[in-house]
This record gives sequence, C-alpha cells and structure tokens, in this order.
Amino acid sequence: MNKHIEMVFAAITYIERNLADSADVQDVCAQIKMSSWQFQRLFRALVGDSIGSYLRGRRLTKARDLCCLENVGLADASLATINYIYGIWLPNSEYQRAPGVDFEVFDQRYSLSNPQSVSSYYLSIENLKAE
Repeated sequence: MNKHIEMVFAAITYIERNLADSADVQDVCAQIKMSSWQFQRLFRALVGDSIGSYLRGRRLTKARDLCCLENVGLADASLATINYIYGIWLPNSEYQRAPGVDFEVFDQRYSLSNPQSVSSYYLSIENLKAE
C-alpha cells in the first residue's frame, strides 16, 4: 500500500508543477508509468476524486491567483498599462510574479476604431505574505 501512496503523491506533485501547462490524465499516468485504467482507479480510491476532476479543480483554484487589469483605449495604450503593472504596481504591492503565462484578451468590448475599447491583461501572481 505504501508504494501506491507514493505513486499518488508523485502524480499530485506532477500535477501541481504542470497546472499552467496542458497536462491531462494521460500525461499524469505516463509519469507514473502505469496504465491509465489502473492508475485512475488507484487515484480515485486514495484521493476520492478522478484525476480529471482533480486537475480541473486545481486549475480553477489556481485561476483565482490570476490578476486581471483592464485597459481602456486603443492598442497603443496597452503598453502604458503593461509598464504600469510591471514598473509601478507590482513592485509596490504585496504580490510577485508567479510561474505561469501572462496574456491579453481582446473580446467583444474591443474595437480598433473605438478609443473607449477595453482589453484585459491577465498575469500570474502570488501573495508574498502567504510564504
């Protein structure tokens, strides 16, 4: 039984290290070197959840650590927003960059010709006080 617990801990460690990547059930099972069918049964028996559900839950929890800042204005203004984030806000806040991907979203609120367009900038952060 101890070997099984170690395998599940190794899987959870792999999941935690790869939350920002596109790791899926097959990737987790490949790391453990056990068939998907076998390891999913073992994982559910010890954790009480499927690997896929555990992955989704952890990603949703981690997504709460994404900071979203909105930029109002044309694309040129987004450079000022990015400079503010990294040059002023982040160094003077209780947060630091966390491993992960930063990205900008141009959704239906954005138009090339509208100076009131809105774009959203997401960055991965972590609270310094939580350490």
